[in-house]
Amino acid sequence: MEECIKTYPLAPNITNIDSHLSSVDQHDVWRYSKTNYSKDITSKDSLMMKLRWVTLGYHYDWDNKKYYTDKHSEFPVDLSRLCKYIASVLGYLSFTPEAAIVNYYHMDSTLAGHTDHSELDHDAPLISISFGQDAIFLIGGLTKETKPEAIMLHSGDICIMSEQSRLVYHAVPRIMKSEMNRIEKCILTCNKCIDSYSEQTNLEHNKKSCDKVTDERTCYNQRKQSCDKHSDFGQFDRQSDSAEKSRETSIDEKLFCDYLNCTRINVNIRQVLKPNERFPEHQNDLSCSVESKKLKLDTN
Repeated sequence: MEECIKTYPLAPNITNIDSHLSSVDQHDVWRYSKTNYSKDITSKDSLMMKLRWVTLGYHYDWDNKKYYTDKHSEFPVDLSRLCKYIASVLGYLSFTPEAAIVNYYHMDSTLAGHTDHSELDHDAPLISISFGQDAIFLIGGLTKETKPEAIMLHSGDICIMSEQSRLVYHAVPRIMKSEMNRIEKCILTCNKCIDSYSEQTNLEHNKKSCDKVTDERTCYNQRKQSCDKHSDFGQFDRQSDSAEKSRETSIDEKLFCDYLNCTRINVNIRQVLKPNERFPEHQNDLSCSVESKKLKLDTN
C-alpha cells in the first residue's frame, strides 16, 4: 500500500496528472500533498485525490490501446517478486511481470465493462491486488450478452483471471465502505514488524561492538535494556534519537489512513510478451505510430 501511494507515482512511471504538474515538487505527489494539505489530504484540490492511475514497466498507451518497446521503465523489483510467487503457486512458473496499471478509486468511482486484450500473451494470467476500500467486482463472459457474476473484493484480496476468464468482460460498478479498523491494524502491524526487526538488528550490532569489552554480558544487557525502554509499539511518537523522524512517521500514518479511508487501490499486473517474443515492427516505436496516424489523417 505504501509503495502504491508514495513510490509508484514517481517518475519515470507515468500518471494521469503528469501534464498538470507545474513544479518539480509536485512530481512527488505524496510529499507535495502532505506538505500543502496536511489538514485534509482528502480535499478535492489535493493532488492525491486527483491521482487516478499510474503505469509501471511497459506503459500502456491509452489512446492506441497498445504497448510499445520504447515506452518502458524498470518494473518494480518488489512487485515483480510478489507476483512471480503468486503465479508460481498457481502453476505459472514462467510468469514474468512486465506491465502494471495502478488504479486509484474514490467512493464515487466506477469502471465500465471492458476486456484486457492489448497484451500479446493471453496465456499468462492477470493478477489483480486490492487495497483500501471494498469493491463490487463484476465478471462476465466473452461477450456482453453473458450475465455477470458479482464478487466482493476486500483489502488484501488477490483476484486471478486466467484460462477461460483471461479475456472476459469485467467491471467495477461500485466502491463500498470497508471496516477501516482492519486497514489501521494492518498498518500498525507492519510498523511493529519493521521496528522489531530494526531493534533486533541494532541489538545484534551493539552486541558485536562489545566484543572487546571484558564483561561482554554486562554490556549486552545494558544495551538490551536501552532498547527495551523504547519498544512501546502502541505509541506513534516513540522517544528516540530521531524525534523529528518519529513525528513525521506519525503524520504519515494519520494521512495514510485518512487517504485509504476514502480510496480503493487496485494493482493490475500482466505479462505483455510471450517468452522470447518481440514486439511487432509497428509497435517498436510510439513516435512512428503517431506519425503514421498523422499521415493517414492528412491523406484523408
